[in-house]
Amino acid sequence: MKFKKYLKRKALHKLFEKKLKNSEIIGTDGVSTRQFLSIINDEINIIKRKIKNHTYKFSPYKEQLILKGKDSNPRMISIPTNRDRLTLSSLQKFLSDKFKDSLSNDNVNTKVAEIIKTIELQQYESFIKVDIENFFPNIDHVILLEKIEKHIDDVEAIYVINKAIKQVTISKGRRKNKQNETNNKGVPQGLSISNILSKIYLSDLDKKFSTKSNLKYFRYVDDILIFCNKDDVEKIIFEIREQMRMLQLTMHEIKDNSEKSTVGSLKEDKFQYLGFEFFKDKISVRESSIDRLRERIVGVFCKNVKKDDSTLYKELNLKISGCVYNNKQYGWIYFFRQINDLTLLYSLDEFVKKLFKKFHREYDEKKIKKFTKTYYFLKSYNIKKLHSKSYIPNFTKEEKLKKIIQINMKKIVLNFPESMKNISLDSPQKIEIKNSSLSLTKSMKKAIVDLKNDVEYY
Repeated sequence: MKFKKYLKRKALHKLFEKKLKNSEIIGTDGVSTRQFLSIINDEINIIKRKIKNHTYKFSPYKEQLILKGKDSNPRMISIPTNRDRLTLSSLQKFLSDKFKDSLSNDNVNTKVAEIIKTIELQQYESFIKVDIENFFPNIDHVILLEKIEKHIDDVEAIYVINKAIKQVTISKGRRKNKQNETNNKGVPQGLSISNILSKIYLSDLDKKFSTKSNLKYFRYVDDILIFCNKDDVEKIIFEIREQMRMLQLTMHEIKDNSEKSTVGSLKEDKFQYLGFEFFKDKISVRESSIDRLRERIVGVFCKNVKKDDSTLYKELNLKISGCVYNNKQYGWIYFFRQINDLTLLYSLDEFVKKLFKKFHREYDEKKIKKFTKTYYFLKSYNIKKLHSKSYIPNFTKEEKLKKIIQINMKKIVLNFPESMKNISLDSPQKIEIKNSSLSLTKSMKKAIVDLKNDVEYY
């Protein structure tokens, strides 16, 4: 199917509803999602016409810096305008469909499960961990487009990809100076197409090492992990360097016990990958990820110094247990559920208890949740069974709406949702429900983003 099929009006409306409608992101044009929705038909006409005529031009991306920790430089994220986000989302869907059978799976927990299984089989003696230096900023445009053109015969798609990767990202203070500049190297991070373009760029590397019988290969974005036998280590490192040279990339220098690139023995040395720490039979969490969680727990106490205990317990419990929202599980312990380091979990429970004393708050054993109990709970129940359990809260759309109705329509007897049909669309009750729905949706979105930010794995 050609890219133009993904640009049909109905398809773009559906994509906006699913991916962009609830976003609060604003690009360099200053147009909010709500404002964009009011002119979406005109915007879709512009997208379709300009792509067809090869006159589509992306607006400069807005710079957003993401802090990675005290020892690392911040990561620069590029924020497109709403029109460009809709265009890029349709392009991402097109590329995903085209490459669905040839690109690697980026599910972190699936990779970790495979790593654990490989270690348990004890087939290999050594590990090689490789980190690519400044991966996204160093992707070569010519090489990338050549790789894409081998699989895609679509002039419009290639045109839009080229325009997207060549647009610059600008900070607030430098917008006027960079309006007419062009990005001649690298793929901006934060675009909906960034990850799939990076996969395409490294696809030949993946194929080369995934098919070798003398090793086990894993990659997540720019982090590579290889299990092999000791005699093969030097040869494999040489081959990786050659592949990097062909891609005009550079790997971090290999050093002992480095968090970037390193080599070691599976029986004697520890290594970190995707936020996890592996040492012999022990599977734990790397120290920086633990520190991040502790800091964020302290932040909950600092934020609630003058608030009542019920608010403190509510926010702490959500941070400890995570939650299910729209049938997806979120939270620190859920992400790291494959660890077997119970000492760590007990220490986190003790850490929370000590903070109550430090901040002069009452510690109630019956009200506070536990990392240990959440861990055992996750081991006992799969995601489907979590719907009928209460220890990990479940905020689905249907339950959320039921709560809104119960709060805002106490005087009206409702049998949700049939009786809603009898209430006028512009009635005070409907307006009240709509406003409450927007408020709750916004607060839940903030809570989910907060839970995501608790997890540091990359």
